[in-house]
Amino acid sequence: MKKVYVTLALACMSIGAMAQVKVGPKVGLNMTKISDGEKTGEGVKEPYTLGLNLGVAFSLPVSESFSIAPEITFSQKGAVLKGEFEDIIGTETFSGSMKNTLRLNYLDIPVLARIAFGESTKGYLNVGPTLGYWLGGYDKITVELNGEKESEKQKMVFVDEGYEAKENELSINKKNANRLEVGASAGGGVMFDTSAGSLMLDLRYNVGLTNMFDYDDADDRIMKNHGASLSLIYLIGSK
Repeated sequence: MKKVYVTLALACMSIGAMAQVKVGPKVGLNMTKISDGEKTGEGVKEPYTLGLNLGVAFSLPVSESFSIAPEITFSQKGAVLKGEFEDIIGTETFSGSMKNTLRLNYLDIPVLARIAFGESTKGYLNVGPTLGYWLGGYDKITVELNGEKESEKQKMVFVDEGYEAKENELSINKKNANRLEVGASAGGGVMFDTSAGSLMLDLRYNVGLTNMFDYDDADDRIMKNHGASLSLIYLIGSK
């Protein structure tokens, strides 16, 4: 009989804990770059590129001020290279610009430790590891020459060795692509508690710790994602 009471007690505790789990949508913007350890050429700029992040956020309370906050997020990352040029051939002057956009789509799963402070309006800090999976993306090059603009966009496909790329495809050898990304995230924000749920304005910095490509040549350059994200999260559940 004692075992039955213990089992019932544990079950009640589990139900009580689950009742306090909060869950809700997350939507925001990413500002990202790809670091490769190399300087850009003269006249070439490398601004942050904007992308979307959207998904589902969870909050699992451990105490009144501490919780575990996992998420499942579709996240757009990447890089942009921009430059202008001018050349004189004979008596004609050619001027224009070039923009190369590399868009990378990831499925990200951060698992963050969150410490909150305050009353109905709270501040909080986040830190923890992230796990991402490279889904795909595209590479787009836009060239403007003497007022005329042309663009070429190639969809990324992960292929086996020997695959013949089709038109408008950018083939990436599966053997060389490191599609699993281990990273870290840190930041904070403001949380507004209401009778219906919690609205959060979240700012964090995210960095990939693993190389995007894995070549046998040890001298090959390293490419890693990094950048900031600003998001709105609305959590619904018991206080």
